[in-house]
Amino acid sequence: MSCTIQQNNLYNSIKPIKSMPLAVTHIIITIVLVDLYRHYIAKNSFSRVYVLIAGIAGLLPDADIPLSWLISLFSKTPLIVHRIFTHAVIWSILFVLIAFIIHISSKKKYFKFTKKQVALFFIMISIGWLSHIVLDCTLQGNETISWIPIIANLNFCPKWLTQEAITGLDAIILLAWLIHEEIKHKIKDYF
Repeated sequence: MSCTIQQNNLYNSIKPIKSMPLAVTHIIITIVLVDLYRHYIAKNSFSRVYVLIAGIAGLLPDADIPLSWLISLFSKTPLIVHRIFTHAVIWSILFVLIAFIIHISSKKKYFKFTKKQVALFFIMISIGWLSHIVLDCTLQGNETISWIPIIANLNFCPKWLTQEAITGLDAIILLAWLIHEEIKHKIKDYF
């Protein structure tokens, strides 16, 4: 019985206090934006795998949430490290820099992949990371955008939506995206 109470207290001590976009919102918005770019601007010049990579990368800044849970679990003290290190623009810039270095390198292949594929991989991680920070800023409102963790912070984020609107946003975007895909690509042929 005491174990259950401790787990409940631990859970209650680390659940988010502020409203924020759901994980699926970070994924779906990033996927939709990157795929629209891929289709209409880049004219399908890169694979849809990179669209998926960008979507998954849209979750990476929240990797500190399970880290907070683990630290709190093992230290028996609630500790929240969310948004301290991972919600910084410097990480997105760093991934672009890595992509640029790979692009200009003389090496033709990295493992089994061409340097264009590897550079594009890091670009997609950068896009996903940055989209996460922008979404938190615009949808949560009181998010502090840091350029470098803990050092250079800006607090200018507007709060455009309520938590109830944020909760339904992913459903609206998914529905609009499915309609778009049906019109452009006839997805019903796959079912």
